[in-house]
Amino acid sequence: MTETAGTIGTVETMETAETGAVGRMPGIGRLAPAAVTDRTRSLYDLLAEWSRRTRVNVEVWAMPALPVADAVADAVYDVVAEVLRLVETHTAPRTLSFALTTGRGGLRLTICDDGRGAGPAGTARSAEIMKRCFRQVGGTLTVRAVAGEGLTVHGRIRP
Repeated sequence: MTETAGTIGTVETMETAETGAVGRMPGIGRLAPAAVTDRTRSLYDLLAEWSRRTRVNVEVWAMPALPVADAVADAVYDVVAEVLRLVETHTAPRTLSFALTTGRGGLRLTICDDGRGAGPAGTARSAEIMKRCFRQVGGTLTVRAVAGEGLTVHGRIRP
């Protein structure tokens, strides 16, 4: 696993058993995984642009190279975009961690931050939007925001 550099506004990728050593992706536009699809590139671009704009570090722990159905890819993208909006407006983190994996058990998405958390008023609307996105493709999603402990979003879409 690579160490976080501690700089502001960077996206880093972490070594995992599923993706192998993928190295570090500082800033915008340098994609570390060898097999990058257009959808993966879109997610990387979304995360990198958000990181640059908000000055929040983003750690990408896993990003699949395997293709997924368009509807699933769209649902994941929409959820990630909503998480980033929620985090930016309510939690004020230093770091946001992102993992997206695919396998026999389906697709799993986990996003968490080290911010101050968001109260129920801040998360209710966003949580419903994100849950609806995953429900539309047969998935489930939970949103957990704890004051002083950050935000965690975990979703799963079975094959």
